[in-house]
Amino acid sequence: MRFSLTDTQESPSKMQQGACQVAVDESNQTFDCQWSIRPYTKASSGPEIGKALCLVLSRANEHASATSPLRVRRHVLPDADEGKRLRQSFDFETFLVESLVANCAEPHIRCAFVLPTISGYVVRSDFMQRRFTGSDQAKAVCGFVDPLQFVKAVVLDKEWDLRKLLESAVAGLLLHNTDSPVGDFGGLLDELDNRITFPWLAERSIQPARVVWVGGRYAVTESARIWDAAYALGISLIIIDEPGNWMEDDSGPHAYYREAFAPMDMTADDGFVDRLLQTVRDLQKSMKIDGIQALTDARLAKGAKVSEILRLPTSPSSSFELSTNKGKVLMMEAEEGQVCVYSDFDDFQQRFQRDGLPKALEYPLVVKPCLGWASECVIKVANEEQLIEAASKAASRHGAGPLQKPSFMIERYADGPEYDATFVLQNGEVLFLEVADDFPSSADLPGAASEGDFMETENLTPTALPENEFDIIRDSIHRSISRLGFTSGVFHCEGRIVNSSMRYSLTDQRVGDLETVVQNQAGKEPSVFLHEINARVPAYNCSTAAHLTYGVDFYAQSLLFSIGHMERYAGLARQFRNGAQWHLAFVHFIPERAGVMKTPDAILQLVESLGDLKSAVVATHTVVKGGGTVRETTSSEPTFIGWIMVTSKVSRAECLRLAREIRSRFEYELE
Repeated sequence: MRFSLTDTQESPSKMQQGACQVAVDESNQTFDCQWSIRPYTKASSGPEIGKALCLVLSRANEHASATSPLRVRRHVLPDADEGKRLRQSFDFETFLVESLVANCAEPHIRCAFVLPTISGYVVRSDFMQRRFTGSDQAKAVCGFVDPLQFVKAVVLDKEWDLRKLLESAVAGLLLHNTDSPVGDFGGLLDELDNRITFPWLAERSIQPARVVWVGGRYAVTESARIWDAAYALGISLIIIDEPGNWMEDDSGPHAYYREAFAPMDMTADDGFVDRLLQTVRDLQKSMKIDGIQALTDARLAKGAKVSEILRLPTSPSSSFELSTNKGKVLMMEAEEGQVCVYSDFDDFQQRFQRDGLPKALEYPLVVKPCLGWASECVIKVANEEQLIEAASKAASRHGAGPLQKPSFMIERYADGPEYDATFVLQNGEVLFLEVADDFPSSADLPGAASEGDFMETENLTPTALPENEFDIIRDSIHRSISRLGFTSGVFHCEGRIVNSSMRYSLTDQRVGDLETVVQNQAGKEPSVFLHEINARVPAYNCSTAAHLTYGVDFYAQSLLFSIGHMERYAGLARQFRNGAQWHLAFVHFIPERAGVMKTPDAILQLVESLGDLKSAVVATHTVVKGGGTVRETTSSEPTFIGWIMVTSKVSRAECLRLAREIRSRFEYELE
């Protein structure tokens, strides 16, 4: 071996270490191996749960005779399907063989295995794979535990048996070779301490749970992380949706994502509660149901009502009823006269003709439905003619359909940086908060009015707002959530900072980044102008961005809350110790006009054309593929073509530059 264990900064006297040979049966190769056991939990990080078993391997001299090598062979062939591969029960031998065979040409192969130093039950089986996504240290990560599995603490005594140590491992990491000495594992130890911030073993046994998931999502490409989280948490899912949903077929390619499928009329009308209640009661005749998840705005309160009837964990249905009515929320939270709510278009016409608008409502104004999502029918108006047209459009968005929700609101247009803020609360305490910057939409540009829209263009996390404005967002919206009657759960909130110390630069109608303003308006203090409080996880794409950036999975939090597993809920809400691991730009591709998509997959086509830039892209989704209908942004139901997520660990400016460069290469054709 061409290194020594003194290549590390850690004193050899503090490490358990040894040397041996490892023989791979299938390739008839033998490797020299030096190993050491090292602590990774810093004194300031809390109790130790695990240690790192670090290995450095290199091809043995072919002419040297092996003396009692550790023989390893592959026991499992990895499934080609990534989703199924996450559910396979691997072992250290398979992982080690995979790593050695694939990298045998390297002068050294470095691996690490996580050993439990206490006994307990695994709180989430894929915790190592998920938390090490984006790590510069590991090029492959594999878990060796099943959901809720009991693992026994490794026995560390004077008789070192490498096989027994490896058999105790809960996960393995194949590491990059770096410019540092080959025996220096300091970077990995720092990463383990930074990323594994929660108690991944529970003292008490965790029982499997079953959740009724109301609404099976649109496609596997925008839901796979949800189903994977449920599996890793030991939660089986019963999907309730319309007959013909892509998850219905028991022999279909994605049937493994759920335990069963129950067809039901999903129309969110007055009969929905009774239908859902009957469906769940029918299921309870043959199985135990531990919770219900209904995460679409139109079904939140209805799902909570059924949970209350069945005495399953939930927040009050009355709070959901209030939170899903944006008009009522803003009437509670906005300053007097800044918001007007109308029951329907007739109500608006009568009151507007009689009273006009409050003095505080000066043009430009914003008109939007009281029930809504994805900026649908959110319209900026500059005069009375545009106001009346927008009011008619907003009232009709949900007024004529099964929802029968024609109410809409008029609010002042608040100038200032827009943000998305997602809270994880427990018993009134903020466990985690992500604030992302929502870049200006076309309606925010100078001179824009009714021809502009509020469809998202770019989001960037973490926020560039100063700490005092972050604190204002946290404290103000936390109080608003509490006033709605919520104490625990996941909440996605949107709004603007009025009188912010920052604004977006603008050159020739091109939006730059946030920049510091010399002085805010008349020296006024910054304040929050609330747009909405959604008592649910954010959209799948936003949830993915937060999971990748901070390590906190909003869907996992919501699932655990729905079954009342609050100890795991609190633990898994802990972000990376050092905060965001990178700057992440979330780029939306908005169509320029309506039509039928001719390009088979415009997002995939873009990514495949990026060359070296491709490494900056960490997630993508195509909404409209070839043959799909593209609706214009002024439609009541506009469509994105798709989205990508671009990251940089260099700087926020570099992340934004990469995102803009990638956006400039986007091409598609419409028929």
